[in-house]
Amino acid sequence: ADAANPVVVFGLSQSSIIASTTMTELAGQGVPSDDVHFVLVGDVSNPDGGVMERFDVPPGSDPSFPSLGFTLTGATPDDLYPTDIYTQEYDGFADFPQYPLNLVSDLNALLGILYDHGAYLGDTAAQIDSAIQLPTSATDTLTNYYIIPDDSLPLLDPLRLVPIIGQPLYDLLEPDARVLVDLGYGSITDGWGQGDADVPTTLGLFPTNLDPAAVATALSDGLQQGIS
Repeated sequence: ADAANPVVVFGLSQSSIIASTTMTELAGQGVPSDDVHFVLVGDVSNPDGGVMERFDVPPGSDPSFPSLGFTLTGATPDDLYPTDIYTQEYDGFADFPQYPLNLVSDLNALLGILYDHGAYLGDTAAQIDSAIQLPTSATDTLTNYYIIPDDSLPLLDPLRLVPIIGQPLYDLLEPDARVLVDLGYGSITDGWGQGDADVPTTLGLFPTNLDPAAVATALSDGLQQGIS
């Protein structure tokens, strides 16, 4: 392996955690950054949304749960090896809400584990092309972060299983439900963290950047859209 012929490591879900810890080990062994590239999807150690970092409270404490057999190992390093991280919007393992007091958003994330976390290998080329590159705190970071927007809302997806009335009910409720879910991420339009994607971000209490009038307008517009 060398810069012209690097090893490319692909990590999905739990193996993204292994890849994240391996980065530090490789760097400690002096492996050049040009020799290894990483592609991680459904990264449970995603700095802003992955549960390995989101629940690392207080920050940097890496709490351990021996009875459950795991330790919260924190965020994937962003400055050791060239890395591309792809996250499906609402994936409850890699895109957990920042404000878990929003129980609607929490429930959506849990259902997102069922509907989104296991769906990466089935994503179409069009879905991957639709990925949005997220901002980072530094322009020269070695890691690129991408979010794949979800056209469907996991919270309401079970309604689609109901014959005849299921899809109309989904269409009626989805616009307002999506606003309520996105509030758990500090937004009214996006189901992912609103800060720089490379900054490790733990749980918060309430979003402070939202205008109540804008939230009310979004809910009113969503009601009209759902009825239409």
